[in-house]
Amino acid sequence: PVGSEVVRKICNFSIKELDELLAFAKGEIESHDPATGVIRIKLEDTNQPYLWCAEGIALLLRGVLGIDKGMPNVSVKPSKDEVIIDSSVKSIRPFIAVFSAKGPEIKDAFLRQLIQFQEKFCGAFGMKRSKVSIGMYPYEKIEFCKKPFI
Repeated sequence: PVGSEVVRKICNFSIKELDELLAFAKGEIESHDPATGVIRIKLEDTNQPYLWCAEGIALLLRGVLGIDKGMPNVSVKPSKDEVIIDSSVKSIRPFIAVFSAKGPEIKDAFLRQLIQFQEKFCGAFGMKRSKVSIGMYPYEKIEFCKKPFI
């Protein structure tokens, strides 16, 4: 389910306009509940994982309409934080990638979208988390190494 308030806030589309534009994502509105504001979108092509959330659909449609061009610029810089993975986890997760993201506070609706996306991603590409797993944690609750681990 995609919260229509998210799509409307990002794109400012009516339900009819959204349904017409979803053809660009090989999708269509499956159902819409005006009482709850929930829109169910059916996508025929799942090869574009960014479309698995309202923000990704909005990004595509803003490009289709010429509102934005290309992907948004994201500032990336090396971190001074170091993550050390305990050797006991190596057989379970032999590879790990880590990044931290900082910015505006994540509101509840967006957090729900992130969680829904990670579940879909891990289910589709991670073989139900047996091969790939994504975790999100509050940055301030992670304890980083203060000195090199030997």
